Amino acid sequence: MSRKNSFIAGAFILTATGFITRMLGFVYRIYLSNIIGAEGIGLVQLVTPIYFLAITVCSVGTSTAIARLVAIENTRGTSGGQRSIVFTGTAISIVISLIVTVCVYLFADFIGVKLLGDGRTVPALRLLALAIPFSVITSCVRSYFYGIKRMGVPAAAQVLEQVARMAAIFVVAPLFLTRGLQAMCIMAVVGTIVGDFIAFLFVMISYHFKGPDAALQGRKASVKKVLGIAVPLTGNRALSSLINNYENVMIPAKLQQFGLSSSDALSTYGALSGMVMPLLFFPSILTNALSTNLLPMISEAKASGQYTRIANTVFRALRFSLLIGMGAAALFATEGYNLGIALYNQPLAGELLTALCILCPFLYIQSTFGGILNGLGLQDAVFFNGLISDVLRILILLFLVPRFGLVAFIAGLILSTVLVSILDIRVVLKHVVFHFNMGGIILRPLIAALISAACLHFLPPFTGLPALIGLVIRIGLLLLVYISALLFTGGLKKQDFSRLHKSKL
Repeated sequence: MSRKNSFIAGAFILTATGFITRMLGFVYRIYLSNIIGAEGIGLVQLVTPIYFLAITVCSVGTSTAIARLVAIENTRGTSGGQRSIVFTGTAISIVISLIVTVCVYLFADFIGVKLLGDGRTVPALRLLALAIPFSVITSCVRSYFYGIKRMGVPAAAQVLEQVARMAAIFVVAPLFLTRGLQAMCIMAVVGTIVGDFIAFLFVMISYHFKGPDAALQGRKASVKKVLGIAVPLTGNRALSSLINNYENVMIPAKLQQFGLSSSDALSTYGALSGMVMPLLFFPSILTNALSTNLLPMISEAKASGQYTRIANTVFRALRFSLLIGMGAAALFATEGYNLGIALYNQPLAGELLTALCILCPFLYIQSTFGGILNGLGLQDAVFFNGLISDVLRILILLFLVPRFGLVAFIAGLILSTVLVSILDIRVVLKHVVFHFNMGGIILRPLIAALISAACLHFLPPFTGLPALIGLVIRIGLLLLVYISALLFTGGLKKQDFSRLHKSKL
């Protein structure tokens, strides 16, 4: 398979996988929100960032290093070098994960009571700590398959993980329904542990049969290479995760200072982080697939000096992200409230989704350009740009949210997301020269999005149909009008479809 075909095939596999896992995830979240409510979702959302912080500390740097270095070794055809990189990166991550697991377990009381401000999270934290090593190993081994651009294994692992999580929740939910929110939080953690363990088993079996069969080569050199990428990236991402965790804890607290009750503040936080943000990120299955493929592809292109290929790829990635982002913004602007009601039966979720629709283009640019920057070896830029954005959001949270409430937080979220997207583009433009056609990649998709949103706004409701079916029809019509408007304005052209048909990026 050619490189271009491999890229398109990998992107297609990850996109399909992302769609399946997101749909399963929505079924899971809808079921969970219906049985534990927004406050229960808020409690779960207090615990999960601690888990993600632990995974970040243990594996985010080594996973990125494995994917990049395996991609480079793959161009050289050195199976022994690939095996050594995977072994080294995974071994480093395992050692760190065992230390982190012990720390989270022993200090769960301090984390839950003092840091998260809710003692009901303590049992869930202790239980969640047990899943950290399995998730870390899965992440590292999965990165090997990303590096060689064999996306089928990590794609299947994601689907299996989500299915196992849902199955576990459906089985154990009756045992926890009448035991309060603390028990419900434990129930959600049980699902996470089962899903992580099933994914771990799958990737280990896959690596045993499909991994490099050559002997280890250059282990000392591999340690130096892996640590050279992993250490600064892990430090950067860990600091960023700490800031995000601090933000997650402070959101309910600052909303209480504004005047909300403890229950209302936690419910608002749960609706925002557990209901609205997953919907906003749903269309990013396309840009996430692109980002995952961009890292090894750009690493290979840079190693072989193919800078024209990199420039063309960056331009098309930006254009693709904006096409998806503008369409998603139009969708959530017109149907956000109805989605919140139909999926979660939460008016607040619908209102927030509508208010945050403007985030979509910038969220997807941030996702895509993260892969580009990491592929170029500019992971420090990813961190510093994200840090500037985080600091801005924290300042607004600390000083404006207590005075103006949720409106100030929404404004801070929008401003910080726009800022980091602009900064990422600016850094890439310093290292990659490409023609930036403002009309082609911004104005035409924007006009198409406005046309589709206006058409749907004046479309009468389908009162004779069930609400969910009417909503699906309206969404389908919006997408049809959006694509038609893109073709009419030149935002999409015939050669785009022929390029896709010929498997060219």
